[in-house]
Amino acid sequence: MSVRARALVPVFDGRGYLEHGTYAVKGKRIDMNTLLIATVRTNDELRPLVEEIRMTVASDLKLVISSSRESVAINVNRGLNSAEGDFILKVDDDITGFQRGWDLKLIEPMQQDPMIGAVAARLLNKDGSVQLTCSRDVNMHPAWLVTDRPIVPFCCVAFRNDGTRMDERYIGSGYDDGDFCNQLRVKIPHVKFAIHNEVRVIHKHEQKNAQLNRNALLFREKWTGVAFADGKGVVE
Repeated sequence: MSVRARALVPVFDGRGYLEHGTYAVKGKRIDMNTLLIATVRTNDELRPLVEEIRMTVASDLKLVISSSRESVAINVNRGLNSAEGDFILKVDDDITGFQRGWDLKLIEPMQQDPMIGAVAARLLNKDGSVQLTCSRDVNMHPAWLVTDRPIVPFCCVAFRNDGTRMDERYIGSGYDDGDFCNQLRVKIPHVKFAIHNEVRVIHKHEQKNAQLNRNALLFREKWTGVAFADGKGVVE
């Protein structure tokens, strides 16, 4: 099956950055879900990732690329504001190694269980070893599993298009995805998070403009003492 991408609304600044762009992957349908790439790369630098995505997705998707040199959270929210469909897939620009049909596999657990709020890919290091992430779950046996810790990494993830947004006070990378998960825990009591072992991707872990100490302080000030319905407290 051929895969095509058609630029709909590309807007570039003078340095080659795509400030906001929308593409159709494999066609254009009203009921398409959305794939979001929030990036600091130029359009030329991002081209290999877009091509890899085009060749591996198995569903009709609206691809939104949000590119700027501002904070990750602001960048993501710009893309989320253009999202359509029931589900959003978010991919960081340092992810590679996609296999055919990864998009449908990430969405499938949420279609089976309405209490699952987000499904993350299994992240691997460049040498193929399992990357230890915030979920701390390294069980590789089931096709997908609900994590014990109510958090998953948002490097390559699918979640419901329910209006939740990133807290734009976080600068750079770090703690913004944990904050997003906590928002879901407040919005949807007993929400679940899952990792899909059959969606294995390589995460280069290129943290950009990370301000971990600042972000950690904001995260703890915001969430310490919050009582979650799942009784699991605050996790980082």
